[in-house]
Amino acid sequence: MNPFHRLKALTRNPRTDRRAADPLRPTPCPTPRLTPCRTPRRSLAANKRLTPQVSAHVSGRIQTRLPLSGDRPGGQATVQPAARPLSVFGVIGSVTDRDRVLLNLLSEHGTLTTAQITTMLFGSPSTAKQRLARLRALLLLDAFRPHNPATGTRGVNHWTLGVLGARLVAAADDRDMPAPSTVARRRDRLAASPRLAHLVGVNQFFADLTGHARHTPETGRLSRWWSEPRTRRAFAERIRPDGHGVWTGPAGPVGFFLEHDTGTERPLARLIAKLDGYQRLADAGGPSWPVLFWLPNATREQHLHDRLATTSIGRDVIVATAHRHCNRPTATHHPAEAMWQVHGGPDARLPIGELPHTADLIGPLNPGLA
Repeated sequence: MNPFHRLKALTRNPRTDRRAADPLRPTPCPTPRLTPCRTPRRSLAANKRLTPQVSAHVSGRIQTRLPLSGDRPGGQATVQPAARPLSVFGVIGSVTDRDRVLLNLLSEHGTLTTAQITTMLFGSPSTAKQRLARLRALLLLDAFRPHNPATGTRGVNHWTLGVLGARLVAAADDRDMPAPSTVARRRDRLAASPRLAHLVGVNQFFADLTGHARHTPETGRLSRWWSEPRTRRAFAERIRPDGHGVWTGPAGPVGFFLEHDTGTERPLARLIAKLDGYQRLADAGGPSWPVLFWLPNATREQHLHDRLATTSIGRDVIVATAHRHCNRPTATHHPAEAMWQVHGGPDARLPIGELPHTADLIGPLNPGLA
């Protein structure tokens, strides 16, 4: 055999030759080498643009070297995490005048729904939701969604003060700033309160008055809105209304006390018994402002008038009633309109700015209408 052919036979690879002889057999591609991808770390400037929750998660907790009491000089120090202080200085530049109004409302009245806040302070629901989400990210607001046992679902957002919102209001009023646990307990009490629906109904009444004034300012405005605790303190615990307000219209200011009825106080004698406190307040030098019974339906209102006709009430007590479906042809109905029936008065229903009232002198039990 030719030496060249012998060398070729010795170096022949049958496996390689078969692949070369079969043109339809695919040639395997080499496996690419994978390079691990490293996520770039955010810079400190980028972390400052994040929300407090996300920024703390990205940048981590501040580490402080704290030596133990048993360490010897020059020994290894112990590294322990230090809590990041919650200060209003980091967010005060983002707070607008409208935000301050909202924070003060939540500070006094506890909680407001998204729809109520939109009615009082915003022009559209989308704008309100965006701003509320921003304030929540800044820890100025917090929210909860109460569970509805009847339907098994959760309700809408009920907004409360966040830890920085509560501290900002306290700082503006020159009060001690609350601890985060104190703010959280207040939120939890509201969420678990059996009177939450009643509180939301009371706030809805005043939110409707405020919204009516925004769209029709010529009819008047709500110049005062006091919560139940503030009203009790102002009148020395002699009365316990659900709220107090002053409506200032073309005819002048009209003060009133609100009794929000959900239909659960049965019999009606419990509602009528509340009127004795208003007469005692007037006898002690307090104001004789109308007591507004805000009722759930027309049947409840008629039954209340029937009971009032057979009951002796104070000579200085003015009672006006309305139900929440009274004169409601459109969705723009508000309790400022002509829907109030004065007990013992004319049959025609009156707007809130035309209700009868007396001009009382300012005194210890009369804060006046200004």
